[in-house]
Amino acid sequence: LQKGLSCSSMEYFLFLDNIVGPHFPSTTMTTKDVASSSQLVPFHSSSHVEGERVRLVVETPAACRRAKVTKEGTIRIPSNIGGTEVSAAVSKFLAEARERLQEEKLQQERCRQAIHHIQWELGVQKIFRTGVVQHDDFLGALSRMMDQ
Repeated sequence: LQKGLSCSSMEYFLFLDNIVGPHFPSTTMTTKDVASSSQLVPFHSSSHVEGERVRLVVETPAACRRAKVTKEGTIRIPSNIGGTEVSAAVSKFLAEARERLQEEKLQQERCRQAIHHIQWELGVQKIFRTGVVQHDDFLGALSRMMDQ
């Protein structure tokens, strides 16, 4: 679970309080109390999530009206939904998110191998992809560099 760029800290705190609040006796518990507690939020202990990691990004409702999967394999959720909606979104988008995450990792590995090859062949030290450039575009640029 991660705070998105469009979500304010207060909005993120209210989202967490809304999700976790009913499952803990006091919302004024410290981090140490929460860590030592044996109570879990329902979507953490459900059978469709066990053993599988998926990143949930909490965004403001203006930026994200409903849950969806990004091309990087994260699930974006609005901050105004409850625990049952979060659980439903995870169960609905889990397979797609994992598939996209695997594709992203594959493309990252291909880029890393191409960078290593170009560094070895051309003697260039620093080659890196910025976050704006797509992996396919980056690989295309690297292949054109090798052809010339």
